[in-house]
Amino acid sequence: MSAFATRGPVALGAVEPFPSLQGPPSRCLASSFPLPRQPVPPLAQTLERYLRSLEVLVTPEELEETRELVQEFGAPGGEGERLQAQLERRATRMENWLSDWWVQSAYLESRLPLAVHSSPAVVLPKQDYSDWRGQLRWVLAGGWREPRAGLAGACMAQYSSLFASCRLPGPKHDGLLLPVPGRRAPTFITVVRNFQFFQVEVYNSDGTPLTVDQLHLQLQRVRGLSWKTDKEPLGVLTGDHRHTWGQAYSTLMRDRLNRESARCIQHSLFTVCLDAPVLKVSDERYPSRVAAQMLHGGGSYSNSGNRWFDKTLQFILGEDGVCGVLYEQAVADGAPIATIIDHVLDYCKDPDTARAPMTPLPLPPKLYFYITPEIQWDIERAKQNLDIPTTRLYEEAQLEVISGGGFRLDGHSGAGRGRGLVRAPHPALPTPCQVASRSDCLMIYGPQVPDGYGVCYNPLDAHVNFAITAFNCCRETHAQRLARTLQQVLDQLARLLGENPGSADGEGGGDVEGQP
Repeated sequence: MSAFATRGPVALGAVEPFPSLQGPPSRCLASSFPLPRQPVPPLAQTLERYLRSLEVLVTPEELEETRELVQEFGAPGGEGERLQAQLERRATRMENWLSDWWVQSAYLESRLPLAVHSSPAVVLPKQDYSDWRGQLRWVLAGGWREPRAGLAGACMAQYSSLFASCRLPGPKHDGLLLPVPGRRAPTFITVVRNFQFFQVEVYNSDGTPLTVDQLHLQLQRVRGLSWKTDKEPLGVLTGDHRHTWGQAYSTLMRDRLNRESARCIQHSLFTVCLDAPVLKVSDERYPSRVAAQMLHGGGSYSNSGNRWFDKTLQFILGEDGVCGVLYEQAVADGAPIATIIDHVLDYCKDPDTARAPMTPLPLPPKLYFYITPEIQWDIERAKQNLDIPTTRLYEEAQLEVISGGGFRLDGHSGAGRGRGLVRAPHPALPTPCQVASRSDCLMIYGPQVPDGYGVCYNPLDAHVNFAITAFNCCRETHAQRLARTLQQVLDQLARLLGENPGSADGEGGGDVEGQP
């Protein structure tokens, strides 16, 4: 897999959490105007759009057969009217009649592993350090303060759930652990290094946040307590298929010590992953290696044991200057994640430098797990399963192109049949996802289907960052070929607009990087 790391002076870390975690949301975290309820489209409009969407996907005979079934479904007094009435009653009771169903069907009922198949990652520009001292400094450079820019008119509902939340595995479907409104939020994060998890308090006993010096001391202590890699990378269990992780989770939670440690991770504000450096590769393959580290940790032999994939928010920092964010999207979309990243990077430019109080801090406690032979077998199985998607993901590519706005691609595969009505097939190239950020970062996610692509882009003033992924087990897909084609198309558009492709000032050519 190959990808692209962007460049720029950025940092990650923490000083103070959002005020909403400590009490009622501030004006910044509440909507500045009343948002309307999610509307229910009229039944006739829904059926018309359904038929129109099938016109390019099915044969004329299939379309005509489906049209007859749709007319019967939407006839007065029929099944369609009955279900529409139920949907409209639901909409009167809820602000958004769709969101719960969407989270349940799109995420919590999915049994695919979160690593690669579900959780997106954000690659940040490589930092100017190459050892553990620089790694810890960058952890402390950022902030958890409330974001203030670019939020006018935006729904703020997801921000109150980003911290102290977690996905909970189940054998048949998953659940969500969300912070309870009005209840005092946790005051600690979890830090993981060498497959070992630690609880790190980020507040003093008087409720004030720890200073940079205090946090630096605690992280140095974590490093001293985790100098040796744990034999069992328990974190890889969370990257397994959801049904096998759900079963292993039931086994793990039978023990009281395991329950206490797991719940500490689940209830923590977020996780900081202090990754070990990985094997150096060529400049051509380096972006791909960075993308792999953010998406899945590089495999069980690398940093995948330094993850708790169920956790909503994980900040990843490597000793070699690689850093990024991995998040679980059943709780949050890409937009609030991008807003938080922009805020953190802005805060890095002017962090707090308050002096540390003289009160001594206790050692950060390590979270221990009791590994039975049964759990050890689960870990070995999870390691093998996790290493499969890490080797199947083919490549990532970033394109830097001149653009006045975003570009969209749409694709479709052959038609398939459902029960009664024609079911629209899955597209090999779904509509690419735009996650706009003011920083020169790149969001990455794996393909949603084995014969498909994952495409995400970030439109910036001078260029657009694209990430393209595909599985190498599919002969029909080729991420690098798609990247080259996309670059050519965007260069042609730039020429039509009277611009020289490749740079904002009209000089140079478009850049496509990656290893085919």
